[in-house]
Amino acid sequence: MARFILILLIIYVLFRLFRRSIFVYTVNSFQNKMEEQMRKQQQQQKKEYQQQQRQTNGKTKVEFIPPEKNKRPHDTDGEYVDYEEIK
Repeated sequence: MARFILILLIIYVLFRLFRRSIFVYTVNSFQNKMEEQMRKQQQQQKKEYQQQQRQTNGKTKVEFIPPEKNKRPHDTDGEYVDYEEIK
């Protein structure tokens, strides 16, 4: 029974000593996996964009056409009068 308690105590002490390094290792491995996924996704998007540019090379594509503006947007505002200060 004393041997079992001693083994548990040693495991507990070792866990307390290496807890921080275990946490850092797991966080770093997760971060590296996420970086790799982002890198792959970025490369894939870059390839798709380059393929799209090759296909549409020399063609003009307009995605947004602004609405026509009236020359006089506010007909009810009246006339503009220059301001002159009288002394």
